[in-house]
Amino acid sequence: MTKKELWHICLSNGIPPLLYKWSFTQDLEDCWLKRKLTPVFDDVDSFVRGRNVWYIHMDDSVLGSRVGVTFFKAAILNDWHNVRYTTIENLAGYQLEGWYENGDVYTNILNSDLVVVDKIKHKMEDLQRKVWDKFVEDRLLINKSTILVGLVAHNRQGVFDNRAVDLLQDVGAKILTENGIQPIC
Repeated sequence: MTKKELWHICLSNGIPPLLYKWSFTQDLEDCWLKRKLTPVFDDVDSFVRGRNVWYIHMDDSVLGSRVGVTFFKAAILNDWHNVRYTTIENLAGYQLEGWYENGDVYTNILNSDLVVVDKIKHKMEDLQRKVWDKFVEDRLLINKSTILVGLVAHNRQGVFDNRAVDLLQDVGAKILTENGIQPIC
C-alpha cells in the first residue's frame, strides 16, 4: 500500500491530516514511548487479536491522538480491514441522524475489529453522554480491541460511568501516559 492510499483511507475515516501525516517512526524522537510501542505496532496483529483495550492520555493531547492514529494505520497496513476511527461527537451524530452505509454506521463501528475513539472528554451534552455510556459498555461486552484517546485523565469525573469502570477493569484495560503503561484502576 502506498502512503497516498493509506492517507486516503485515514481521510475517509475522518482522521485529520495533522494526525495521519505524522509518522511514529520518523517524527518521534528516540524515547521510552518509541521503544515501548514499536514492538506493539510491529505486531499489531497480536494486539488486535488479543482484544486489548488502552486508554491513552498524554499531556500533549495531539501526541496522544497521533499515537491512537498510529494504531489505526498499523492495523490497516497489516490487512485489518474492519478498523474504524471516530469521536464521541460522531458517535452521537450517527445515532441522532440515523446514518446508514451498508447497514448502521454506529453498529459497524461498534463491531469493528479495532476502534480508535479520539478526543474523549468529561463534559458532554446529554445525548453524547447517553451514546458514549452505551457505546463503551457494548464495546467492552463484545470484547474487541479498542483504543480510547482522552483529552483528560481516565479517572476524571464524567469520563466513564461506574459500569464502564468495572468493565474496563474486567477486560484488563491499560492506561498509556507519559509515565508508562499500567493497568486501569
